[in-house]
Amino acid sequence: MSKNLQYFLLTITFISLSIASYTLGQDTAIKDNPTLYQIYQYQTTSFDPIGDKNESVLAQNNDQQLINTTIKPDYLPSSDEVISRQNRREVCAFKKRSNNRQWVNFVNLINKKCNYANIDNCWQEQAISSNYNPEDIIECFSNPQP
Repeated sequence: MSKNLQYFLLTITFISLSIASYTLGQDTAIKDNPTLYQIYQYQTTSFDPIGDKNESVLAQNNDQQLINTTIKPDYLPSSDEVISRQNRREVCAFKKRSNNRQWVNFVNLINKKCNYANIDNCWQEQAISSNYNPEDIIECFSNPQP
């Protein structure tokens, strides 16, 4: 995929997400319609400012909003090994989550407390803080399922 096409897709995704972010952030929509079901899909990669913003928006939602939301992060492939490893860990955490809040907390802690230089060691502490067993993520990471 060309850089221009990728930028275009990310721009369209960001515009769409700005609208979705506004909708998701409205408590009244959930209070008025507790069965409201929303899909929050975005493209991202670890250490991506747009992806981090989307995850931050998700964190602002209450538990009921997150229950009624299908989150679909689409991690873009990366040729950078550090980013690729963290993408796989976040995908594994997503697969192993007990609920959306758990995963949202995990990625937001990663975004706040870890950086490119320390991520290979930092992620485990954030997993524990988010009620994950790091061994579950390691096992998933070591044995990826198609």
